[in-house]
Amino acid sequence: MAREDEVDRIREQAQELLAAQRATVRSLLRLRAQLGGSLVMRYAECGKEGCACRSGERHGPYFILSTRSGGRGGLSYLPHSQVSRARTLVEHHREFQEGFRRLKQINEGLLALLRQYRSAAARQGERSLEAVAR
Repeated sequence: MAREDEVDRIREQAQELLAAQRATVRSLLRLRAQLGGSLVMRYAECGKEGCACRSGERHGPYFILSTRSGGRGGLSYLPHSQVSRARTLVEHHREFQEGFRRLKQINEGLLALLRQYRSAAARQGERSLEAVAR
């Protein structure tokens, strides 16, 4: 009876993880538009003799999108009109990466539960065979 309880417990946990897996995949599929990289805000000094930036009032902000592709980094200056959209896309990418990590953990948990289930079911089957043999 205790082994049947163990099998039932494993089934319940697996069903919970499967529900979490489905929800995670749905949320990942909603994040189609994304952009890997970082958005950096920068202020600069121009170096002109009489400019206000010499007294601490720097030019900017300038927004720079830093990306990496094929092992090479790239920098792009963004116009102010694109900053909000770029920020959203970069955040989507971070959310996607986090969701992907979460999905990996869920799947690893499912595999562990399935291994436990296989062992518990085998023990339960051995017990049933012993009862038949008596």
